[in-house]
Amino acid sequence: MFYLCSLGSNITPEEHVPNAVEELIHHFSTPIRFSSFLYTKPCNIDSSKLFVNSLFEFTTEQSASEVKAFFNQLEANHGRDRTDPLRSIKDRALDLDIIFYSHQPATLDKSRVPDYLKDLYQELSAKRSPHGPFFRFTLTREQLKLGDRATTIHGNTSPS
Repeated sequence: MFYLCSLGSNITPEEHVPNAVEELIHHFSTPIRFSSFLYTKPCNIDSSKLFVNSLFEFTTEQSASEVKAFFNQLEANHGRDRTDPLRSIKDRALDLDIIFYSHQPATLDKSRVPDYLKDLYQELSAKRSPHGPFFRFTLTREQLKLGDRATTIHGNTSPS
């Protein structure tokens, strides 16, 4: 199954985003293609804290409910209270959403991509970077620098 997903954070993103990327790579152990990581204004929440947002795509045999359950657990591990009825309008350390899933990536309905992520989707589709401001970080384990351009990450499944 092909998945297009979003990753966001507006509470200490310099900590939560790199950790989430590593956890996603470890969990799915298939190539994951990330868009740039951009600072964006909050959308539909009352906050002055900028978000770091990215889109990512991958394929897996896991069902959408399994992927969403993993995302929810990852959010909870990063401090998000999944039981809070106001969680969708509050600041968050981590926000992971499935935007689209299908057996074929070509069937994506682009209208399902939120407006504030359309440039990132276009970049991911066209393999080019939109204009910043970019959020840059390094995955320390591999010393891999990420940030201002689309990147495909292949998880190393061999023993260390």
